[in-house]
Amino acid sequence: MPSNFSIFIKYGSNSDLSKLELSALLERMEFKEVPFLEWNDILLLDIQENEQAKFFQLLEQTGGIVKAGILQIEDNVQREKEWKVNLKKLLKENLLKTYKKSKKQVKISLNFRSESKEITTKIHRIVQKIIKDLSIDQEIPVKIVRLKNETYEQTPFQFYKENMSKRGFEVSGFVIESKIFLGLTKWVTNP
Repeated sequence: MPSNFSIFIKYGSNSDLSKLELSALLERMEFKEVPFLEWNDILLLDIQENEQAKFFQLLEQTGGIVKAGILQIEDNVQREKEWKVNLKKLLKENLLKTYKKSKKQVKISLNFRSESKEITTKIHRIVQKIIKDLSIDQEIPVKIVRLKNETYEQTPFQFYKENMSKRGFEVSGFVIESKIFLGLTKWVTNP
């Protein structure tokens, strides 16, 4: 499995349409080859940092892609101690930045997926504990936006209804084979 993926994309209900739109978008950016990994309805891509802003801007012209974000942590899922340290730094930075911007309670949504419900649940609990501890340490009011089931993810409608783009952020993660990929959702289609 190639490493160092920088972007994730979630296909819409018509994955063929999503793939066609993504192909056209990458062609428009004049990319000849982009390393990728496809898993269920998720696509991981390696797009250079200097091209990412343009990539997210062009996503606005699509209709078949639901979500996209930046992956900032990639590690072996068994190296829990290491990825937890990096995740804590990522969450602290974004918690402080979001609170500074809004001065209101920060809303955080969690989107984790793996082939195993047990692993997904475990990651949810780890991240919830990190967020709770950071909230207390930094004295920042936080609300974890809960869904009916930990294995569900927030829909675009829910994302905008909760005003996540201004008052919070979504933490996304995927466990594929033995690797864990963690980052933040940067773009959600506006229904």
